[in-house]
Amino acid sequence: MTKTQQTLLSVLALAPILVLLLGLIYAYQRARFTQRVNATFDPQEKAFHGIFLPWPVGRPTLASGLEPETDRRIRSLLDLENVGTVRSNGTTLILHASDGTFLVHAD
Repeated sequence: MTKTQQTLLSVLALAPILVLLLGLIYAYQRARFTQRVNATFDPQEKAFHGIFLPWPVGRPTLASGLEPETDRRIRSLLDLENVGTVRSNGTTLILHASDGTFLVHAD
């Protein structure tokens, strides 16, 4: 084997390990951020979960939709009207009244 082939094989062997490591880091960060959001805005029912955009893309963000009953419960719990924004513990929750979607950003 030539030196170029050995280098190429070592890079190809390390690629799956790197992908696995990045996947584990993403899963850990998502779980940690989701836990933080639920502890801040809905500690009893833990209704917040969804798509997580990690830090390198922008601020850590969690986005999804809520069921109508859950949306009403959270709005009444947080005293929000149509479009609501609440800041607490370094996070900002934005609830959209039209379709029950939410965004949670880390500040």
